[in-house]
Amino acid sequence: MTYLLILIFVTILAAMIYLIRYGEKNTESVIEIPIDSPRKKLPCILCGSYLLKTEKLKSEEYKSETDSLVKVFGCPYCYGPLAVKPRRCPVCKKVLKDGQYLSGRMFYRNDKKPHLHINGCQNCRGK
Repeated sequence: MTYLLILIFVTILAAMIYLIRYGEKNTESVIEIPIDSPRKKLPCILCGSYLLKTEKLKSEEYKSETDSLVKVFGCPYCYGPLAVKPRRCPVCKKVLKDGQYLSGRMFYRNDKKPHLHINGCQNCRGK
């Protein structure tokens, strides 16, 4: 009977040690959404994080009659006070510093969604 109690105690102790060591959950602040997730929208063009439908890119638009000039700064994962991912230009692949942005043109077509064409960042397009 004593051996059985010792065996049960050792088994419970080993299980507790295993759970403490290997049972910790990942507590990262950014949650990556898998590509096949139905909640995804589109990836951020600067960091590649998939955005939920409620998450938006920070941008500024300067409209004209046929198209608009657009400055794209980033998503909540790569731009702002809680940013954790580096921002990369999709044209020259350089990491953007704080305050830098992508420049592009937004074209509006009849009965279609707007089309954004990225020209590059301040590094590859000049200042």
